[in-house]
Amino acid sequence: MSVSNDKPKLTVKEKKFVKEYVSNGGNGTHAVLASYDTTNSNAARAMAPDILARPSVRDAVEKALEKHGITIDAA
Repeated sequence: MSVSNDKPKLTVKEKKFVKEYVSNGGNGTHAVLASYDTTNSNAARAMAPDILARPSVRDAVEKALEKHGITIDAA
């Protein structure tokens, strides 16, 4: 049996979150409201840091930002 070293794939909601997060300038609350099943801004505010803490999501955000020429050094 082979073991895969691939990083976990993003879910559909995580992909949408990353797209929204990058396109809105890094507002996690708005990204959650646009991509997850909640309309409660307090819940979205609580969810955003948890989603961003996921290694696969964090990596996808970094790659998306780099694709748009945005790096931590440039910020």
